[in-house]
Amino acid sequence: MSNFNKIFDDLQLTADPTLPVKGILISGDPAAVPGYIYTDSAEGISRLLGSGLPENYQESDSVLAGTPFQEIVAEAFSKSPRDLFSLDRKLSALPGMKQFKCGMVIQALNDDGRPFLGFNHAPVNTVDSIRQFFPRDYIAVLGDVIYVMKTSNEMMPGFEIEDPEGFEQLLASIKAYAMKGNTSQWIKGLRILFNQCRVTLPIAVAVRYGTEAGKRCLNYNRFNFYFSIYLAERAARHTMGTDDVLYLCDAAVLTLTRYDRQFNSDLRDTLFVYLMRDRNISAAARDLHVHRNTVIYKLNQIKALIGDKADDPYVRHNLISSCMIIRYIENYHKREVDLPPVEKSLLRKTT
Repeated sequence: MSNFNKIFDDLQLTADPTLPVKGILISGDPAAVPGYIYTDSAEGISRLLGSGLPENYQESDSVLAGTPFQEIVAEAFSKSPRDLFSLDRKLSALPGMKQFKCGMVIQALNDDGRPFLGFNHAPVNTVDSIRQFFPRDYIAVLGDVIYVMKTSNEMMPGFEIEDPEGFEQLLASIKAYAMKGNTSQWIKGLRILFNQCRVTLPIAVAVRYGTEAGKRCLNYNRFNFYFSIYLAERAARHTMGTDDVLYLCDAAVLTLTRYDRQFNSDLRDTLFVYLMRDRNISAAARDLHVHRNTVIYKLNQIKALIGDKADDPYVRHNLISSCMIIRYIENYHKREVDLPPVEKSLLRKTT
């Protein structure tokens, strides 16, 4: 960690000088996990981690460096792989490799999706602990994540874990989260699926709710729209010079957001959970941990503010996606959306 000392001032890093430095944690309470460096500078930590992570994963000094599977996926999943066709043939030639492949990424994250330093220097016992759950599968350490790949001669519906409860306990013990991806026959597809999970996992940890809130092993398909938001954010930056995706939101959801902010309520989240639960009031009440009458009362407030068009599937989709965009901004980016106060004419409707 001596390389970090010279840039502490630039990155606004703080650490307890009486304790050995174990790693870096973005934001949070420095007293919560002793021995970690903390920073509130997102730009600074990005430069720090970016300077330490390889353009090509083959340059990583992981505990699995030199193993055939590690070398193949390290090249295939890097920013500029040289020959995916040749890598596909090498992957197919590995012992026990079958036609269909399905991957999962594991990353050290705190409970709001912010990363620790990662697994680039993962100790052998961490990898061995994970291998106990996947003794017949392939494992690689790729920068800040551990990648596990299953293979089968039959199409797999997803990444299956034989002991999900035990795996949840392991993830908690190493302060990590995991995301299960989809299946592909080719390394080009695996490369895309790996990046989908790698990008979406921290977002999913930040925005999860309801039954997902207590889980550490998450399914990409439950959060795939957030990957679309991530892509839209970057496309907007290149085409319009801004990464603000708030312009994609429905005006009705923005109205609820403004109302919630002004009156410290949760009408937008109520609408989101209600729609995600297929407009089942009892199910929404369970997810929100309130009585169903409370949900009914809030739905009446929502109707007074934005009307009732939830019978239209296109409107429902637009409302849900708008709620997810704002959750992405607020929960993942930790940024409050910039909106004006609610008009007095709207306030009269809810009184």
